[in-house]
Amino acid sequence: MKKTSSRALQARKTRRKLFKNAIKLIEKHGFDNVKIEDICKQSKVSVGAFYHYFNSKTEIITELYKQIDSYFETEVADKIKGVNSNDCIVLFFRHFAKFISNNHFYHVRILYGTQNEVLIDKERFMYVLLKEIIDNGKEKKELNDTYNTEFIEDFLLMLARGVILDWILNEGKYDLEEKMWSNISAASPLFAT
Repeated sequence: MKKTSSRALQARKTRRKLFKNAIKLIEKHGFDNVKIEDICKQSKVSVGAFYHYFNSKTEIITELYKQIDSYFETEVADKIKGVNSNDCIVLFFRHFAKFISNNHFYHVRILYGTQNEVLIDKERFMYVLLKEIIDNGKEKKELNDTYNTEFIEDFLLMLARGVILDWILNEGKYDLEEKMWSNISAASPLFAT
Protein backbone atom coordinates (compact mmCIF):
# COMPACT_ATOMS: atom_id res chain seq x y z
CA MET A 1 0.00 0.00 0.00
CA LYS A 2 1.40 3.37 -1.03
CA LYS A 3 1.96 5.86 1.78
CA THR A 4 0.36 9.28 1.34
CA SER A 5 2.93 12.05 1.22
CA SER A 6 2.89 14.90 3.73
CA ARG A 7 2.27 17.27 0.82
CA ALA A 8 -0.83 15.32 -0.24
CA LEU A 9 -2.06 15.24 3.37
CA GLN A 10 -1.58 19.02 3.64
CA ALA A 11 -3.45 19.51 0.36
CA ARG A 12 -6.44 17.52 1.69
CA LYS A 13 -6.35 19.50 4.93
CA THR A 14 -6.33 22.82 3.04
CA ARG A 15 -9.20 21.74 0.79
CA ARG A 16 -11.28 20.63 3.80
CA LYS A 17 -10.55 23.93 5.57
CA LEU A 18 -11.64 25.95 2.52
CA PHE A 19 -14.80 23.87 2.21
CA LYS A 20 -15.68 24.10 5.91
CA ASN A 21 -15.10 27.85 6.09
CA ALA A 22 -17.03 28.45 2.87
CA ILE A 23 -20.04 26.58 4.23
CA LYS A 24 -19.93 28.51 7.51
CA LEU A 25 -19.73 31.86 5.71
CA ILE A 26 -22.47 30.96 3.23
CA GLU A 27 -24.75 29.91 6.08
CA LYS A 28 -24.09 33.09 8.00
CA HIS A 29 -24.22 35.62 5.15
CA GLY A 30 -25.93 33.86 2.23
CA PHE A 31 -24.36 32.42 -0.91
CA ASP A 32 -24.55 35.64 -2.93
CA ASN A 33 -23.03 37.74 -0.14
CA VAL A 34 -19.88 35.67 0.29
CA LYS A 35 -16.89 36.35 -1.92
CA ILE A 36 -14.08 33.96 -2.63
CA GLU A 37 -11.79 36.51 -0.96
CA ASP A 38 -13.87 36.14 2.25
CA ILE A 39 -13.43 32.37 2.18
CA CYS A 40 -9.69 32.72 1.61
CA LYS A 41 -9.28 35.28 4.40
CA GLN A 42 -11.17 33.03 6.83
CA SER A 43 -9.05 30.05 5.73
CA LYS A 44 -5.77 32.03 5.75
CA VAL A 45 -4.91 31.05 2.17
CA SER A 46 -4.47 32.95 -1.08
CA VAL A 47 -7.15 33.31 -3.73
CA GLY A 48 -4.86 31.29 -6.01
CA ALA A 49 -4.95 28.45 -3.48
CA PHE A 50 -8.75 28.51 -3.55
CA TYR A 51 -8.72 28.11 -7.34
CA HIS A 52 -6.25 25.25 -7.01
CA TYR A 53 -8.90 23.26 -5.12
CA PHE A 54 -12.18 24.64 -6.49
CA ASN A 55 -13.11 26.10 -9.88
CA SER A 56 -15.76 28.38 -8.39
CA LYS A 57 -17.80 29.10 -5.29
CA THR A 58 -20.60 27.02 -6.79
CA GLU A 59 -18.34 23.97 -6.71
CA ILE A 60 -18.51 24.16 -2.90
CA ILE A 61 -22.24 23.43 -3.15
CA THR A 62 -21.61 20.65 -5.66
CA GLU A 63 -19.30 19.05 -3.10
CA LEU A 64 -22.23 18.72 -0.68
CA TYR A 65 -24.14 16.72 -3.30
CA LYS A 66 -21.13 14.50 -3.89
CA GLN A 67 -21.25 13.64 -0.19
CA ILE A 68 -24.91 12.61 -0.46
CA ASP A 69 -24.26 10.49 -3.57
CA SER A 70 -21.26 8.87 -1.92
CA TYR A 71 -23.42 7.98 1.09
CA PHE A 72 -26.02 6.37 -1.16
CA GLU A 73 -23.36 4.45 -3.06
CA THR A 74 -21.43 3.18 -0.03
CA GLU A 75 -24.10 2.93 2.67
CA VAL A 76 -27.54 2.56 1.09
CA ALA A 77 -27.37 0.66 -2.21
CA ASP A 78 -26.45 -2.72 -0.68
CA LYS A 79 -28.81 -2.35 2.30
CA ILE A 80 -31.91 -2.10 0.12
CA LYS A 81 -31.13 -5.01 -2.21
CA GLY A 82 -33.50 -7.94 -1.95
CA VAL A 83 -36.28 -5.95 -0.30
CA ASN A 84 -39.65 -5.75 -2.07
CA SER A 85 -40.02 -2.59 -4.12
CA ASN A 86 -42.55 -0.81 -1.96
CA ASP A 87 -40.42 -1.29 1.19
CA CYS A 88 -37.31 -0.47 -0.82
CA ILE A 89 -38.74 2.94 -1.76
CA VAL A 90 -39.62 3.65 1.87
CA LEU A 91 -36.11 2.60 3.02
CA PHE A 92 -34.49 4.71 0.29
CA PHE A 93 -36.20 7.86 1.53
CA ARG A 94 -35.69 6.96 5.17
CA HIS A 95 -31.93 6.80 4.47
CA PHE A 96 -32.20 10.12 2.66
CA ALA A 97 -33.82 11.69 5.72
CA LYS A 98 -31.22 10.07 7.98
CA PHE A 99 -28.38 11.58 5.97
CA ILE A 100 -29.99 15.01 5.93
CA SER A 101 -30.81 15.05 9.66
CA ASN A 102 -27.36 13.74 10.65
CA ASN A 103 -25.57 16.53 8.84
CA HIS A 104 -25.32 20.12 9.90
CA PHE A 105 -28.61 21.96 9.62
CA TYR A 106 -26.97 24.79 7.67
CA HIS A 107 -25.78 22.35 5.00
CA VAL A 108 -29.38 21.43 4.33
CA ARG A 109 -30.48 25.05 4.02
CA ILE A 110 -27.72 25.62 1.47
CA LEU A 111 -28.53 22.44 -0.45
CA TYR A 112 -32.17 23.39 -0.76
CA GLY A 113 -31.55 26.90 -2.04
CA THR A 114 -33.76 27.79 -4.97
CA GLN A 115 -30.87 28.60 -7.32
CA ASN A 116 -29.36 25.16 -7.00
CA GLU A 117 -29.51 23.19 -10.27
CA VAL A 118 -27.57 20.20 -8.90
CA LEU A 119 -30.60 19.42 -6.74
CA ILE A 120 -32.55 18.26 -9.81
CA ASP A 121 -29.73 16.62 -11.78
CA LYS A 122 -31.13 13.17 -12.58
CA GLU A 123 -27.66 11.83 -13.48
CA ARG A 124 -26.54 11.86 -9.82
CA PHE A 125 -26.05 8.42 -8.24
CA MET A 126 -28.87 8.88 -5.76
CA TYR A 127 -31.42 9.54 -8.49
CA VAL A 128 -30.10 6.77 -10.73
CA LEU A 129 -30.49 4.35 -7.81
CA LEU A 130 -34.10 5.46 -7.22
CA LYS A 131 -34.92 4.96 -10.91
CA GLU A 132 -33.41 1.44 -10.74
CA ILE A 133 -35.55 0.64 -7.68
CA ILE A 134 -38.71 1.76 -9.49
CA ASP A 135 -37.82 -0.04 -12.75
CA ASN A 136 -36.99 -3.20 -10.81
CA GLY A 137 -40.32 -2.99 -8.96
CA LYS A 138 -42.19 -2.67 -12.24
CA GLU A 139 -40.27 -5.60 -13.72
CA LYS A 140 -41.10 -7.79 -10.70
CA LYS A 141 -44.75 -6.64 -10.90
CA GLU A 142 -44.52 -5.18 -7.36
CA LEU A 143 -45.28 -1.72 -8.73
CA ASN A 144 -48.13 -1.12 -11.16
CA ASP A 145 -47.86 0.26 -14.67
CA THR A 146 -50.48 2.98 -14.17
CA TYR A 147 -47.71 5.55 -13.85
CA ASN A 148 -44.42 5.63 -15.72
CA THR A 149 -41.10 5.52 -13.87
CA GLU A 150 -40.37 9.21 -14.33
CA PHE A 151 -43.73 10.21 -12.83
CA ILE A 152 -43.21 8.00 -9.76
CA GLU A 153 -39.65 9.22 -9.31
CA ASP A 154 -40.67 12.89 -9.62
CA PHE A 155 -43.66 12.45 -7.31
CA LEU A 156 -41.60 10.81 -4.56
CA LEU A 157 -38.75 13.31 -4.87
CA MET A 158 -41.14 16.27 -4.69
CA LEU A 159 -42.79 14.73 -1.63
CA ALA A 160 -39.39 14.17 0.01
CA ARG A 161 -38.23 17.72 -0.80
CA GLY A 162 -41.47 19.05 0.67
CA VAL A 163 -40.90 17.13 3.90
CA ILE A 164 -37.32 18.42 4.09
CA LEU A 165 -38.41 22.00 3.37
CA ASP A 166 -41.03 21.75 6.12
CA TRP A 167 -38.33 20.45 8.49
CA ILE A 168 -36.12 23.41 7.56
CA LEU A 169 -38.97 25.90 8.06
CA ASN A 170 -39.62 24.34 11.48
CA GLU A 171 -35.88 24.64 12.24
CA GLY A 172 -35.42 20.90 12.65
CA LYS A 173 -37.82 20.65 15.60
CA TYR A 174 -39.06 17.17 14.75
CA ASP A 175 -37.49 13.85 13.76
CA LEU A 176 -36.99 14.14 10.01
CA GLU A 177 -36.41 10.42 9.52
CA GLU A 178 -39.74 9.55 11.18
CA LYS A 179 -41.62 12.25 9.24
CA MET A 180 -40.09 11.06 5.95
CA TRP A 181 -40.93 7.43 6.75
CA SER A 182 -44.56 8.22 7.54
CA ASN A 183 -45.09 10.39 4.45
CA ILE A 184 -43.38 8.05 1.97
CA SER A 185 -45.12 5.04 3.59
CA ALA A 186 -48.46 6.75 3.11
CA ALA A 187 -47.71 7.56 -0.54
CA SER A 188 -46.03 4.36 -1.69
CA PRO A 189 -49.25 2.25 -1.82
CA LEU A 190 -50.36 4.53 -4.68
CA PHE A 191 -47.85 2.73 -6.88
CA ALA A 192 -48.07 -0.83 -5.51
CA THR A 193 -49.85 -3.62 -7.36
